[in-house]
Amino acid sequence: MGGNRGGILPQTPGTGKRETDTAVWIILGVTAVVLAGFLLLAGSAVWKLRMDKAEETGRFREPATRHEDESDFWKEEDRRRRNREEKEEKENAPQAREYEQDMDGIYGTTPDADYYSGLTDSINVTTDYQIEWEEYSYEDPDTNAEIYVTYPQLRGDGIPNLEVLNEGLVSYAMSVMDFYSEYYLESEGTDDYLYASALVYVTYNDESTVSVVVAESIEMTDAFHRYLCCLNLDLVNGIFVWNTELIDIDDAFLEEFRKQVALQNGWNMEFSDQELYEYLSAEDSLILYYTPVGLEVGINYLNDYNEISWVTATIKDYYRFSRSVG
Repeated sequence: MGGNRGGILPQTPGTGKRETDTAVWIILGVTAVVLAGFLLLAGSAVWKLRMDKAEETGRFREPATRHEDESDFWKEEDRRRRNREEKEEKENAPQAREYEQDMDGIYGTTPDADYYSGLTDSINVTTDYQIEWEEYSYEDPDTNAEIYVTYPQLRGDGIPNLEVLNEGLVSYAMSVMDFYSEYYLESEGTDDYLYASALVYVTYNDESTVSVVVAESIEMTDAFHRYLCCLNLDLVNGIFVWNTELIDIDDAFLEEFRKQVALQNGWNMEFSDQELYEYLSAEDSLILYYTPVGLEVGINYLNDYNEISWVTATIKDYYRFSRSVG
């Protein structure tokens, strides 16, 4: 992904190699997405055929003997059924409320939650700086391409290299434009459409740290791609911090990550320790960002169908694995 826009300093992660990797991953995903689309269309065709058949049968079938009024027997059965349903609903209500409360306690965006509930802005407004949002949209009049981008900008005094940090935030969000110019316009088939978006979330911020997640989505006629790119800003030194610089990937962390993925996602990852280590050790595939709940860690990976997927888990006691505390 991200091209080197805006004169980013050398310590800015994710430039250069990212855009090449993205193009490769897109190509790998084409076959699987086309197959999925075919199955979806086939399923729709089967469903429509069955509905058409049912309508045709109903249209020409002679009606059975008609009863203008329901018998007392069926009326009584219906009344009993409704009574049973109401009784069961009342009996199950306390358990349902307890389950909902338990789930609310498990997933959330506050420190007392067990797991982070998902991508959302969690902005601390008491800092000496402010976060302002900007957006960009583009529609190519000559092709079927639409692009939409949102990104944050930091405003305030006392942050070193503030202009460079803001340029970096724009650069990462606008990397979908690099895909548009370097891949989409070069691909064959003028009838292909492209819808690309980059939605940016500030998942955590304080006086020294800002965590930003860029959720990129690229949809084309024969491809579908989603990817998370994480940026962690060190406001004290005015730099972006490489994701791989924040935690030590050792055997203990691999075990912890596997356990948390299984607990939160119900997935026992089939990757070998070596494969998982490589995913977690590569800047392009490692997902890492701070939240009020803890450190969210995950990977962008290729599944068995050559589709791009991602998975994350909440590590609350991440200090055990930290190289530098955020």
